[in-house]
Amino acid sequence: MIRGFLRNSYTSKARQLLMEMVGKGFSADIITAQYL
Repeated sequence: MIRGFLRNSYTSKARQLLMEMVGKGFSADIITAQYL
């Protein structure tokens, strides 16, 4: 989903989703970090 948001220029939505995921215990890997 993050990649889809970024492909469509929804950077704020991508960051918001990532922050929500991190808040629920998700750890971003290097691939996710590259996109942001």
